[in-house]
Amino acid sequence: MAVVDADHVDRLVEQWRSVRPDLELGPMATFGRLGRLHTHASRAIEEVSRRHGLSIGEFDVLAALRRT
Repeated sequence: MAVVDADHVDRLVEQWRSVRPDLELGPMATFGRLGRLHTHASRAIEEVSRRHGLSIGEFDVLAALRRT
């Protein structure tokens, strides 16, 4: 099994664990990573849209029009 370096979320969870060892922190780690994934994916999607001269909202409207 590969060894993975600790990430930002791991460090936050460890900080919480040091002050509140009684808490179940697995869900916090999951949601923390989902939030970071959302941020990175949103930036990438916005960059692709911007290269084509569109905002995300404009793309959504064009896609809806195309589907109908």
